[in-house]
Amino acid sequence: MPSTAWQTEDGFVIALTYGPETAWVKNVQASSTAKLECDGEVIELRDPEIVPRYAAIGYFSSLQRFVLRPPYPRPAGRRYFPPAELGDY
Repeated sequence: MPSTAWQTEDGFVIALTYGPETAWVKNVQASSTAKLECDGEVIELRDPEIVPRYAAIGYFSSLQRFVLRPPYPRPAGRRYFPPAELGDY
């Protein structure tokens, strides 16, 4: 998955730079899981949801917000929830 993830209070947000219709987004939606590699560690993510831009944009820096600004309204991110046994990552 060619993207960057930001940790949130209950999971991760990943910018949908090319929108929600890309193959990797559809694959994750179909499987309801994803793997995120962070500092050499693989984190299993589950229960993704596409969220509106306003719900995800607060996790991005001002430069990232500028780069990610869409020319038209579209979802900005996808939230993933790590398994409960991971606790705070």
